[in-house]
Amino acid sequence: LELLEDLGAKAIIFSFIPKNVSEVFYEKALSYENVVFGREILIDHDDHLIQTLEPLPDINDAEKLTCGLLSIPAERHSLHRKQYTSRYIDGVNYPTLEMAAAQLITGNSLMPVRNPFMINFNGKFSGLPTVNINTLMSGNMIKELVTGRVVVIDTGITGQTSILQTPVSSYKNPISILEFRGYALDTLLSANAIRPLGVIYVSVLLPVIVAIGFIVFQIVPHRINFWILV
Repeated sequence: LELLEDLGAKAIIFSFIPKNVSEVFYEKALSYENVVFGREILIDHDDHLIQTLEPLPDINDAEKLTCGLLSIPAERHSLHRKQYTSRYIDGVNYPTLEMAAAQLITGNSLMPVRNPFMINFNGKFSGLPTVNINTLMSGNMIKELVTGRVVVIDTGITGQTSILQTPVSSYKNPISILEFRGYALDTLLSANAIRPLGVIYVSVLLPVIVAIGFIVFQIVPHRINFWILV
């Protein structure tokens, strides 16, 4: 934590609540005012409808820690495209890790985003920079990778699947949950979530597209038509 702060990290996001650390660690996290922790949603073994939150650390002022839920929507058509902004647990609406981090960084607690929102992967086909924790601990971290940037830390061990298929990944090269959270947070910070077309736009555009396709089919030679249709 101190190393990242010394390197000038804009914010430090832990996708877990660190165990076996001293109370001093959390005192420093509170003093830095730019640290966010992820809390697991615990599901009752006997009744899956009963959900509770992972307990906070047993320290003074634990309730002052900035935390967000660890939750990802189920895939659709084998792809993960969306992320929650919040979830209701036992009647209380809690922000997700990504939303809690975005609110802390921007200072805006009322971000106008759909829940769930569509993650914008555009322009990020080369992926997000990731570094092994050993590189940081050894002192060989490139400062430019940290200074003024948001750092997301993950253990690689979660209760959910560790790899996800997204519009920018392939079946041979899925992305990690760490990267997925990075894309989701980037979408919130840039206020660039993808907005689906409304019913009115679809009802107007669909006939136009069909008409253009019909005209092209009538004008262009059949051999070319074949290639266009394919």
